[in-house]
Amino acid sequence: MKLCQRHISDLIGAIRRKGMGHLISVNDAQASARCAKWLDGKTTADEFDPLVVSMLEINHKASLVTNLSVTAPCCPLCEVERRMQRYVASSWIDNVTDMMILICETNAVPVAA
Repeated sequence: MKLCQRHISDLIGAIRRKGMGHLISVNDAQASARCAKWLDGKTTADEFDPLVVSMLEINHKASLVTNLSVTAPCCPLCEVERRMQRYVASSWIDNVTDMMILICETNAVPVAA
C-alpha cells in the first residue's frame, strides 16, 4: 500500500513538527536501503528514517484492520477511514510519529528541539 499525496504530506509534516525532519531519506534509493536495513534489524542511529518506519507501521496496522494485502494499490489511511471512521488518519499519524520519537530517544538518535 502506498500513502496518497494528502496523507504522505500530513505524515511528513508531523515528522518535521516533532523534530525528525532531518532524518528523512533524501531520495527513494536511500529510503529503500534504509527500509531493508530496518526490516533486517540492522539499522544504526545514523540510518534511522522515521518516514520509512512510520509507513511500514501504518501499512501493517492497516492490513490488520482492513484485511488488505500490504501490496494493495490503495492508500492504507484512506482505506481505514473509508471502512472505519473518517478523520482517524490524523490520530494514526500522530500516534506513529510519537512512536518514532520514542525509538529515537531509546536509540540515541538526535531529534531537533
